Amino acid sequence: MCTVSSSDSRAPDYETVERRYNIAVNLESWELLAMHSIAGNESIPRVRLRMLKSLAGLPTRAESTPPTPPPPVAQSSSGSMGNGRRRLSREQQ
Repeated sequence: MCTVSSSDSRAPDYETVERRYNIAVNLESWELLAMHSIAGNESIPRVRLRMLKSLAGLPTRAESTPPTPPPPVAQSSSGSMGNGRRRLSREQQ
């Protein structure tokens, strides 16, 4: 019979065990997954994947560096429209 001593660094602490238990309960219930999905404004598969990663101890997107937003599109002030045509003034019409 193998016992885990309190000095063993591999023994999970209570918070880790409790968090993993709660994640497992959430993964078993479609209703709880749907509630988390609605609360986080995410799809159910995305919530399931995030919870599975957290259960496995892998970094989730929230724990990793957030993605950088794309650079803003520069607007030209030359009076051109987005489709390649130039805007005509009232005298030119």
